[in-house]
Amino acid sequence: EAGRDFFGINLAYVQSGHLILFLITLVAAFAQDSGNPLTNLPTEIRGALKGGLLVTYGINTVLTAISIPTALSKNLPVLFWAPKVLLLGGLAFDELNNAPVKPKGKKK
Repeated sequence: EAGRDFFGINLAYVQSGHLILFLITLVAAFAQDSGNPLTNLPTEIRGALKGGLLVTYGINTVLTAISIPTALSKNLPVLFWAPKVLLLGGLAFDELNNAPVKPKGKKK
């Protein structure tokens, strides 16, 4: 649903922000460069970032498994919604649950 808000912020901006935060967290957790403050973190902080990513994407994996039958029942493309829910989690899952059912088109 285009134009929906999430706590007063357009959903597209919230999703873009989550993807940027995900990429920054990946860099901070796995890249190491002594000259860059973002990649020059103590081992404990790197471990906490990796653990947070593991928990977050573990939950997102469960949501992805739940989203597949939901997308199928609404005649929406699973190959679009499954990766979107995996990356964005609850934001995309809520968007999918609120999406209208798409009528089945007749194949020629």
